[in-house]
Amino acid sequence: MRSTGQAALSKAVKDGEPYQGLPSRGVYQLVIRLERETPISVGRLGRFLFPPGLYIYTGRAKRGLGRRIARHYNRGQRRFWHIDYLLAAPSARLLGAIVSAAQAEQECFVHQQTGKRLGAESLVLGFGSSDCKSGCESHLWFVRTAVRDRD
Repeated sequence: MRSTGQAALSKAVKDGEPYQGLPSRGVYQLVIRLERETPISVGRLGRFLFPPGLYIYTGRAKRGLGRRIARHYNRGQRRFWHIDYLLAAPSARLLGAIVSAAQAEQECFVHQQTGKRLGAESLVLGFGSSDCKSGCESHLWFVRTAVRDRD
């Protein structure tokens, strides 16, 4: 797995060029911190109260993976995906993106394994998983306990 920094992705957004060095397709995870309890309307899913803490969103891109990730760093984008509503919240901070070498079709597997490893939970049923065929409750994890850096 490869972690990408905000500086490089912010530059990609500003320059309008896809982030160099990423495959054109694949699975990615966004690591988001919500600073305080925040009510958020998530499109047709409805309005939810998100507790403060760490969230991990799993997505895929069948093409333009770098552009997709760069788009998530741009708060000015039109809200299209469920994740756009969370990222638009003033208390949300996108900490980073993790890109997996997995095929786009393995999005659910990557998501499920992440949840198991972190002991995470789904708070908003259907979030980011409207086209899921693997039975995922959501593609957004909430990590209730702090995750410590490993050496």
